[in-house]
Amino acid sequence: MPTGEQVVVDLDEFEIVIEEAGTVEVVEEVTLVVSEETGVEILEVSEPGPAGAVGPQGPGGSPRIEIAFSFGDATPAVLFLAEANKLIQRVTIFIETAFDGTGPVLTIGDEDESERLMAAFENEPREAAAYQVTPNLTYDTDTQVLLFITPGLGASQGAGLVVVEMQT
Repeated sequence: MPTGEQVVVDLDEFEIVIEEAGTVEVVEEVTLVVSEETGVEILEVSEPGPAGAVGPQGPGGSPRIEIAFSFGDATPAVLFLAEANKLIQRVTIFIETAFDGTGPVLTIGDEDESERLMAAFENEPREAAAYQVTPNLTYDTDTQVLLFITPGLGASQGAGLVVVEMQT
């Protein structure tokens, strides 16, 4: 750009944050002049208009968590952090690829009790199917929910999906 030539940039649809002498001002419309001599200059600053009407309330957070797993995953695998006082209504394990090891075991619980949400006898990793329990459990404090995987001796396959449904 030749010296002294000015380019005017109108940023009327962008939010700009201007910091000046320790203060922060948020504006919605700014016109800048850029030149080699003066650098960037603010020519015009418009204040935001009044806020619009409040829109409808959006949906709540998802009460459903889905986590894929495989026979070779590290165990215990952290599934999610259960929030205190939120009801865990249903836990489902979908075995998509049957485990081929001898004596595979899957349980879902926490660090204190590995079968608190789903015990080993409530699923069969050697058979591709869905296994569902309704623990209706509420933790008193935020707690990591864990999947414990024992793929079985000689396992070379096994995969699935854990789905946890909670109160919103």
